[in-house]
Amino acid sequence: MNIVAVVVESVATYQLKLYYQNYLESGTVTVTSENSSYPKYRLHDRAQGFLFKGSSHPDPFQIKADLGASGPYPVIDTIILGKNHNLIGLTLILAYSDNDADYTTAKLWIATAGINRQSFTQAQHRYWRLSIVAPPSDPEISELFLTKLFSFERNPNLGYGYGKQKNVTRLESKAGYAQKTKWGGTRNRRIYHLTKMEDLQRIDIETFEDGIDSIKNFYIEDLEGNLFFAELPETLPNFVAEPMGRWGLDFTIQEVLD
Repeated sequence: MNIVAVVVESVATYQLKLYYQNYLESGTVTVTSENSSYPKYRLHDRAQGFLFKGSSHPDPFQIKADLGASGPYPVIDTIILGKNHNLIGLTLILAYSDNDADYTTAKLWIATAGINRQSFTQAQHRYWRLSIVAPPSDPEISELFLTKLFSFERNPNLGYGYGKQKNVTRLESKAGYAQKTKWGGTRNRRIYHLTKMEDLQRIDIETFEDGIDSIKNFYIEDLEGNLFFAELPETLPNFVAEPMGRWGLDFTIQEVLD
């Protein structure tokens, strides 16, 4: 009797996730204190190399966004603290309110090194407040995203591109000698191939591109679960019409460095 062993290969599958809205941009932001050389607009300028800094550090230090007197207010379910900050080990509390007096906690966590992404139950409210508990020094933050998860209904196909963009130029002389110059660090680069998308996903992707105005940086969690700050190095190409009213699209995402 022959026994045939069947080996089933297991592949970890992640959902591609984008975080591209930052509702601090559309609100009025106030802070406990502000160093005029490191102004508060840097919290939402989408340039993680430029820091916001407070000029004092009372307990708590607060950052508050007022999303306006009239709704409807956007759905928010995620806060992202950019990787450049000095809040490691501190307690952070995100809370919301409709009257700027009675606040409900949406998320409490201890800050860790690097990017901090925290998800919570979806909520729609006028006021959002981040409290930094007992900071030992003036807070420093590169980016603060108050946002909503956007995920694709249909993930990219297998066979997508996964690699690094090298920041190197090469100049070759007529004699065949090559001079190479490295200008900076490598960047994550992903090339995704989407097929068989329904109209709803096509519209969602168009909304995403409009939301970043084709130029704004955003956060992505790729199919391997890596979270990083990214851009579209070129605008999205045209969608490709497929059978049965479906759509295809190839697009590239590239990491943004400091």
